[in-house]
Amino acid sequence: MAHTSQAITKKDLDDLGDRLSAAIASNSAEVHRLGVLVETTVATKVQATLEGLTSTRDELLRAMSEMEARLDRRIGVLERLTTSRSAHHEG
Repeated sequence: MAHTSQAITKKDLDDLGDRLSAAIASNSAEVHRLGVLVETTVATKVQATLEGLTSTRDELLRAMSEMEARLDRRIGVLERLTTSRSAHHEG
């Protein structure tokens, strides 16, 4: 029975090292790509949230301004009525 040697040569180790280096570099690039993707996604979500908050703030400020104008008109009417009734009762 002939026994053939399956010894690992320096070339085999060099080839394996090259393949491992390529795999690590490939995975490193993939990790970097995923990191950039996550960062971009988070930045997009943050930007959308800020735009939503800004829009909501603007709507609330507009509604408050409209409410203030309505209240000013109503107060004006009440002041005129009060002045008119006071003048009517005095006269």
